[in-house]
Amino acid sequence: MVIKFLESLLYPPAFTFLIVLIGALLLVRDHKYGKLILVAGVAITYITSIPATSVPLYKSLESVYPPLLQLPNDGEAIVILSGGKKRYSPEYEGETISRFSLERARYTAYLYRKLKLPIVVAGGSKEEHGIPEAELIEKVLENEFFVPVRWVEVRSRNTWESAQYVTRMLKPHGIKKIVLVTEAYHMRRAAWCFETTGVNVIPAPTGFNVNKKYKYTPSWYVPNVKSNRMIITVMHENIGLIWYKIRVHLLKIT
Repeated sequence: MVIKFLESLLYPPAFTFLIVLIGALLLVRDHKYGKLILVAGVAITYITSIPATSVPLYKSLESVYPPLLQLPNDGEAIVILSGGKKRYSPEYEGETISRFSLERARYTAYLYRKLKLPIVVAGGSKEEHGIPEAELIEKVLENEFFVPVRWVEVRSRNTWESAQYVTRMLKPHGIKKIVLVTEAYHMRRAAWCFETTGVNVIPAPTGFNVNKKYKYTPSWYVPNVKSNRMIITVMHENIGLIWYKIRVHLLKIT
C-alpha cells in the first residue's frame, strides 16, 4: 500500500499538482523561484493532459509488438497475464475480472480454438484481499468461453513474479516457448520479464487503442481525463521496466 501511494505521487495529476502547490506557496512568500515553478507546474499539467502528447507516447508502447496476424505453429503453451479485477460487482454476486482481464481472456479463448495449446493463467496473489485474479479469469474462460485451463498461478504480485513462477511451473513439462497474452501497452515489459527467465516468447498483444494512422486536430490540444490515464500508463510501463532491469543488474552483482 505504501509503495502504491508513493508511486501515485509520481504520476499526474498528483505530481503536477504538487509542483503547482509548491510554486504557489513560494510565490506567496515572495520567493524568486515561485513564479517559475508555478508556471512550470501549469505547463506540465497541460502537456500531460492533451492527446497531442499522450497518443504518440502511448502508441510508442503499442507499436513495439504488432498484432499476431500469422498464428505460430511452434508454441507450446498460452500464458495469459491477469489485468486486474473489480472488487465490487453486485451483479455477479461478488468480484469479477476487469475490462483488461476480460479482453485478455477473450483473446486467449480465440487463440486456444486456433492453436489448441494448454493455457496458463497467472497473477493475483492469494495474500491479497479476495479471490486471486487468475482464479477469476479461470472461471470466466471455463464457464463463459468454454475453454479449459491447465495451470493457474496465484503467487505473483506483479509481472516480474508472474514470469518467475510460470517458468518454474512449466519447466518440469519441458515447455520453453510460450504464446504470451497481455495488453499491447504492457507487452514490452511482460515479454522482457519472461525472456530473462530463458523462455522463448511469441507476443500475442491485445487491446490496441491507437490507430496506425492518426491525425492531429484542434481537439488534440484540449485537455481531457483519458490523456492523463494514457500518460500514467506510459510512465508506469517505463518506470516498471527500468526498475526490473536495475533489479536484474543488482542480482548479477550479488
